[in-house]
Amino acid sequence: FELPSSSSVLNLPPGTAVAVRATINGTVITRHYSPISVSNTRGSVSLYLKSLPDRGTMSRHLYFLRPGDTLEFSGPTYFPKMRYAENGVRLYPSKMVMLAGGSGVAPMIPMINDVIHRGVDCKMILLWGVRSHRDLVFRRYLDSISHEHPDRFQVIYCVDAIMEAIRAEHLHVGEIDSNRLSESLLTSFPPTEPDLNIVICGPQKMSVSTLASLASLGYAN
Repeated sequence: FELPSSSSVLNLPPGTAVAVRATINGTVITRHYSPISVSNTRGSVSLYLKSLPDRGTMSRHLYFLRPGDTLEFSGPTYFPKMRYAENGVRLYPSKMVMLAGGSGVAPMIPMINDVIHRGVDCKMILLWGVRSHRDLVFRRYLDSISHEHPDRFQVIYCVDAIMEAIRAEHLHVGEIDSNRLSESLLTSFPPTEPDLNIVICGPQKMSVSTLASLASLGYAN
């Protein structure tokens, strides 16, 4: 989306969300999205959404917008629980686990960008669960970061369908459950790590089950 001015920047802290409002069939609807574009991008902002035929009133509305149409933004509307220095610079933990389901990867993208481009000493791992390998729209980008910074970033993809994983290389079959978390986290990101943050974003069912799985592995907080 083009901002009102070509020199405008959002300057949103990575991982935050904006509210999007539109009148659809006579009803004012508001939804919240995390921009995936770099916060200091001039003149534009990018959102990641998935349009489904049977649900998602706002996402379908956005999908069918055409050049010249307008959209109302406000925010930021959500701040992740992160620490900040006195000068306002975001402070990251020494280790961070990101667990995303579907489009819940959106707030993770700018956080990963921020850590890498600022040279922050933070080791990250992203587990991204999707229905199909076709949903891994950021795979090439995430793979490039993991290849360029293997000591700072690791990514694991999980797909629901067995045949999908067979057709695509380096994918894990199944949901992000306690077994997957145990295999991926316990060695390098143990619950005893004193400076560890775990960030979760995805459908409610996924978030609830993931929290239960983490608790069973000793991640109490």
